[in-house]
Amino acid sequence: MSDSTEFRSRRGKLACSARDLWLFATDIKNFSRFVPGDTVSNWKSDGESCSFEVAPLGSVSVMLNEKLPFSRVVYAGDVLQRNSFTLLLDILDTDNDSSEVDITLRADLNPMMKMIISKPAGQFLEMLIGEMEKFRDWKQI
Repeated sequence: MSDSTEFRSRRGKLACSARDLWLFATDIKNFSRFVPGDTVSNWKSDGESCSFEVAPLGSVSVMLNEKLPFSRVVYAGDVLQRNSFTLLLDILDTDNDSSEVDITLRADLNPMMKMIISKPAGQFLEMLIGEMEKFRDWKQI
């Protein structure tokens, strides 16, 4: 039996407007900018979806699922075509040159998988937030 599990990031403070972040995030080709290159191989994207291999997870597919202008981007995906997940970016506008973002990862996991995934999921979300906070080329889509 699987239960819906949520992992949440800390709130990230970004050097871009909510609009620029949203425009950047809704082009899924940009998804690779925040995933470490040493963990991903066979990256493919068509603008609305992408697929790649992640060691040691295997094949991952992600597609753009929902776009609420300047406030939310939702990606839906699966790992090995078996375990589905949702990645939500909730964007908060603070002023013209900065914004904040919360990232939530939702997955249907059985208790054993939840135990196994908890630490790597937290590390993944921290890595994403950290990379987004360092990033400066938001207008370069």
